[in-house]
Parts: sequence; structure tokens; C-alpha cells
Amino acid sequence: MALQTMTEHRGTGFTLLEVLIAVFVAATALLAVWKLHAQNAELVSDIQFQATAPFLAEQALAEIDALPPERHASGPCRVDDAAASSGTIPLRCEILIEWMDPKPWKSLGASVERIDITVSDASETNRFRLRGYRFYPVSSDSRSGRK
Repeated sequence: MALQTMTEHRGTGFTLLEVLIAVFVAATALLAVWKLHAQNAELVSDIQFQATAPFLAEQALAEIDALPPERHASGPCRVDDAAASSGTIPLRCEILIEWMDPKPWKSLGASVERIDITVSDASETNRFRLRGYRFYPVSSDSRSGRK
């Protein structure tokens, strides 16, 4: 009689195995949605950096061009609020200025300055580099390739 009562109730509900399979399928779907959301957030951050970094590098290069060559110096760039406010990612900007070897340029009567500007995010995962060259005529009172 106990056996009959168990079989009578079997058709009215779900078995434990069916419930576990349903929970597994739901958990897999939720995990896929969560990973897609996390990937989308990372992609937005990368796009934001790629939109802001060239602007900052060009701005730093324009500020260098506005100065006389004697005042050009390596060091950190100024990251102003206009460029940084376009996103929430903190940015670093670094300028490296190097005067090229004057021997190859002597016949042209010029000295050459190489300007490297690097913009990166705080974690250094994204990096944008801009390199520019400036040619200056060599005057008779030049010292070590500088004007």
C-alpha cells in the first residue's frame, strides 16, 4: 500500500533531477548575460580612452609648438579638465623630447627635434603614442644642435 501511494503522487510534480537541470540552465543563461555586460563595460572604457588620448596628445604637441625651442622640455603633460572630463578614466601624459644627432642634418643647415608624447590610462593597459619631428634652421651661434 505504501508503494501505491508513492506512485500515485509521481505525476503531479517535478523530480529533483528536473529541478536541478532547470536551475543549471537558468544559471548558465544568467552567467552569459553577466559576462556580456562586463565585456560591454570594458569596451566602453577602451573606446572612451581611444577617443580622448589622441586629443590630449595633439593638445600637448600644440602647446610645445607654441613655445620657443629653447623652452622645450621632457616631463609630464598637462591633462586639463576639458579633455579629462569627457570620461571617468584617469589619464597620464608624458613628453619625451630629444635633439637628434646634428651630423646628418648639418648639410641641410637644420637641427632636428624628436617629440614623443605618450598618453596612458592609470593601469597602463591602454597606451597611445604620438611622435613628431621639428626642423629648425641652424644659426651661427648654435650649441650642440640647438638653435
